[in-house]
Amino acid sequence: MPILVLLIKQISVMFLLASIGFILFRHNVISEEGCRILGNIVIYIVLPCVIINSFLSNDLHSNPKIFLLCFIICFICLLASIIISRLLCGKDPVDTFAATFPSTGFFSVPLVSAVISPEAILYIVPFVVIVNVLQFTYGSSILSEDPAKMRLKAFLKAPVFIASAFGLIFSLADLYLPMVLQSCVDYAAAANTFLGMIILGTYIAKSNLKETLQRIRLYWISAIRLLIIPFLTILILAPIPSMYNTIKIAILITAASPVGSNVGLYAYLYDKDYIYGGQTVVISTIISIVTIPIIVIIANVLWSIS
Repeated sequence: MPILVLLIKQISVMFLLASIGFILFRHNVISEEGCRILGNIVIYIVLPCVIINSFLSNDLHSNPKIFLLCFIICFICLLASIIISRLLCGKDPVDTFAATFPSTGFFSVPLVSAVISPEAILYIVPFVVIVNVLQFTYGSSILSEDPAKMRLKAFLKAPVFIASAFGLIFSLADLYLPMVLQSCVDYAAAANTFLGMIILGTYIAKSNLKETLQRIRLYWISAIRLLIIPFLTILILAPIPSMYNTIKIAILITAASPVGSNVGLYAYLYDKDYIYGGQTVVISTIISIVTIPIIVIIANVLWSIS
């Protein structure tokens, strides 16, 4: 099964990259302050570049109606994810953040590209953008316990929102960045996975593997992220006509992806339990080898009889 092979490949890459961060931290090459600096670089520079590239690398101007449809569907799915996570995770901000946001860039993009087609990435661009914007605004507000971060002024000043507006305007107008500037954006965006996994590796280096595997709470959060939210997504997507099945599968794979690595990064910036945040990423990623294929099979069965 192609999806299973690709999952194993992505998880292997993830742990190899994370092992670099693990080794560097254990040998005191990266310090606590170094982790914080890397986190700020990812949030304020790398992620905005990822968003800009998501728009500019896909042919949105020739498919504005499809993009709008995907944006609406992705927004509804993420809204459902937010509601379910708040209901089932209690008041723990790290649990809520982890259960709400999937790994859009590292997992869903290569999965969708391999399982469906590279062109299908267009359908999940809104998911990637909305997740990053909501992490910076809604995610920051629950981790910092500061509702002000959800106010319009803070939202409009968020780097990820500015990057989204910039990318959308350029893409719909079929404009391009100068070659030199585009190369800078490409290089910065390409650092997203590497830096994210390095940071994750430093979190793993601070945790006890045996204790991690024995924390029952991690499996509950994984169940919410990998089973409950994806099943709800299947029901949300069910009424959409079968002519859009490719779009539905692409969005479902994204919604069924494991906890995004940014949970540890944001938790660290707001002095929450970032080690636990990293553990949610590790456990959910391993379990996703089994759950994602199952979710896709269930969707195909339910949608075929609906």
